[in-house]
Amino acid sequence: KNLDEWTPIGVGDNNNFKGHFDGLNHTIRGLYYENDVSDFTGLFAVVGEQGVVQNVGVIDSYFYGLQEVGGVVGHNEGSISNVYNTGSVGGLICVGGVVGHNEGFISDVYNTGFVEGGDCAGGVVGKNTSNGVIYNAYNKGLMEGYGVYNKGLVEGFGRVGGVVGDNEGSISNVYTTGKVYGYNDVGGVVGYNKGSVTDGYYSIFKCSSCGGAINGVDDVKNNVVGLTNEEFADKKLAYYIAFLDSDGKNIL
Repeated sequence: KNLDEWTPIGVGDNNNFKGHFDGLNHTIRGLYYENDVSDFTGLFAVVGEQGVVQNVGVIDSYFYGLQEVGGVVGHNEGSISNVYNTGSVGGLICVGGVVGHNEGFISDVYNTGFVEGGDCAGGVVGKNTSNGVIYNAYNKGLMEGYGVYNKGLVEGFGRVGGVVGDNEGSISNVYTTGKVYGYNDVGGVVGYNKGSVTDGYYSIFKCSSCGGAINGVDDVKNNVVGLTNEEFADKKLAYYIAFLDSDGKNIL
């Protein structure tokens, strides 16, 4: 496919994106960026505290960097909502299908693209810090990596999660139907966790080697568990998480 070379928006210490970007539910396709010594890679490099990115999809694109790489945003300190990625994303540290490194607010996002990471990678977000909040997110993309990976197929070495690789913040209402493989700190939902995770689900069939939802252990009290094919197929998940389209219909 023909891709157009792209320079991520908000590159540089004093140039992070502080505006309001509303994609009006359009898609952006065919972007290409590859630099294996570059940090902060995606449609947007860095979204600052006042920045807002919403209502846009990134498709048929390819982003590769050293660390903090995401299909939509490399590093987020602002607000991201109603966005998705179907393209390919790769890097060594903090790689996510939608956001590489999150210190802000993320809601109503998903990834169906290919994610290849080193350490600290997730189907949706690579690393979620103590200030980060993730609500209503899912991954169905293909993920591979050697530090953490996720139909997400996720393969990795450490801190590998179907939704988030490394979490110190708050995560709720999330799921993945992708495969997850790794060696250390591997989970169907979250690989390594020091934060809060509630209402998170993964496919037991697709992630038979995970052992559990968070670092190999299910958290039944907080509804962070694996579901069978039958439970996904009969839309049992819809009783827990409501992902609605513009007409108010559940998209699961």
